Amino acid sequence: MKLSRYIIFSMLLSLILHFLLLYLSADMVVDVSTLHGINRQTDISFEFPVTILPELPSESPKPVAETQPEVKVKPETVAAIDKAELHSTLQKESRQLANQRKIENIFLEENLLDIPKPSFKLQDRQQPEQSRLKPGSVEIPRTASAPRPEIIEIDYAKLALPRQTLPSRVITPKLEREASDLPLLPSLAQHGPLRMPEGPVVGLSLQAGQRPKFAAPDLEIEELKAPTRKMGGEFTPDTPVMPNFSPSLTPGRIAPKLAQLPFDGFVDIEMRIVKDRVGNAGCFQIDILPNANSDALGDIAKDTLFLIDHSTSISPAKLNHFKAATRESLARLNPKDRFNVVAFTTVGKSLFPNYQPVNRENLEAADKYIASLWRSGMTDVFGSIAPFVRNSNGDANRPLNIFVLTDGQSTVNIYEPPVFLRQINAVNPGNVSIFPFSAGSQANRQLLDFLGYLNRGSQCHVDNLEDLQDRLVDYISTHSSMIIMNLTYTAEGPVSRDIYPRSLPHLYRRESLRLYGRFANIEDELVLTLSGKDAELKSRNLVFRKKYSDCMIGGAELQREWAGQKILHLLAQRNYCVNEAQTKRLNNEINSLARRYGVYTPY
Repeated sequence: MKLSRYIIFSMLLSLILHFLLLYLSADMVVDVSTLHGINRQTDISFEFPVTILPELPSESPKPVAETQPEVKVKPETVAAIDKAELHSTLQKESRQLANQRKIENIFLEENLLDIPKPSFKLQDRQQPEQSRLKPGSVEIPRTASAPRPEIIEIDYAKLALPRQTLPSRVITPKLEREASDLPLLPSLAQHGPLRMPEGPVVGLSLQAGQRPKFAAPDLEIEELKAPTRKMGGEFTPDTPVMPNFSPSLTPGRIAPKLAQLPFDGFVDIEMRIVKDRVGNAGCFQIDILPNANSDALGDIAKDTLFLIDHSTSISPAKLNHFKAATRESLARLNPKDRFNVVAFTTVGKSLFPNYQPVNRENLEAADKYIASLWRSGMTDVFGSIAPFVRNSNGDANRPLNIFVLTDGQSTVNIYEPPVFLRQINAVNPGNVSIFPFSAGSQANRQLLDFLGYLNRGSQCHVDNLEDLQDRLVDYISTHSSMIIMNLTYTAEGPVSRDIYPRSLPHLYRRESLRLYGRFANIEDELVLTLSGKDAELKSRNLVFRKKYSDCMIGGAELQREWAGQKILHLLAQRNYCVNEAQTKRLNNEINSLARRYGVYTPY
């Protein structure tokens, strides 16, 4: 009897407690969006290495919020929500997601993502139970975070010219910026304090026995791969199943390395030597001449710029010859190229805003522009040349030839030749070749000679002003058809230290190139490799091998020519010296070579 009463009393008490819990739970308010956001954040951090996540909360303790009375929302209020505002919010979120996908695709294609590798923790029995990982279990990785990205830019045009000419500068054209007040911005890391990512921590355990084994999940970790023997005695690693922490790249996205094509059949190479009177050493000369087969190589598209000095330091007769030579040279340009004309005094004034095709209309406009030039103003050679060298043509794969007609004598913004040359060479992006042309006894020969030598060009000076026009026209005609650009060479062995000039110009169809060198033993063999690119930007190379004893004998002037080329190289090096001891050493070497080989040094 007592037992039945106890059972009935317990059932009634249980019913009362259940009704009480249901009553209390009906009054509770749960923020489902917060929970959904947390789950979404966790999922994204595992599936995508590039994420757009909300800013992380600060680590300071949050104050306990006071209990707010429950606010009941009426159905009429819900129906009054602004649909336009909701639509705008959805659009912003969709744009953010699209930007996220773009960043993901770019970094995946370029293989720029550095996904942190898992780390391993060997559990210690002395470690507290709550801080230990079970063998094979994985701690969730910690993603990287960084402050909100900000755009910082410096106006390059407003910098002083000495700062513009500093080396190792990467210049990016100014882009249109779009300010964003969105709380989420595309980024490689979620917004928050600056911290590095950490991979998952995997718990390890050690089994006792004669051959201990580590218990770990199947991860693609080189250190944990056990070698397995294959037929033939080779060892290959296992291929365990890797957890899908991040997308993997396919081999098809990696650009294959293209093989170099030869251009041996397009050039003829002639080599001559002169042996010293005593010993087995001597000098050699190599000529590289394009042959008739070179017509199979297409013309490399390039740009040509004429810079004409028409300041008052140029005599009327010299200016007339500058104008006549340039006007006739326009007719010798390659129809596949582009060109422009700049007249300068203290600043350069371009005929066209950019490089234009070689056609009848543009050539007539250039002819009228050149014919209208007259002497005026002072001369700033550096300030007129440097901007066009620095700006180039905007295409690293399109050579730019600059022909400068001047006497090289500045009347304002005057620089010593070494300073001038260093700064011009510093702003040259690499695809600009400079060809100074001068005449008469008033030209700054030191400046103009090395302006061409140090910028993949050459200098042409004539004593007689009447010869200037023929020389410029002939030079333009010779350099109208380029077949190999960015030509370089390498030589095997110690002979490479005594070959001059150190750098080669581009190879033109109607021009030959010449190298001078010195060998130590006539029984040795020269191995010379030439490399460059053709009109289709395909790499071309040529390997030339020949024993010095099998070469033709050259003239007695060959040794003097080699010494002259080495002296020219040492003089160019002297322009870059700021150390007196180094300058003195170079001067001693130059004077020693000049005395030994009878070479006159004009500087």
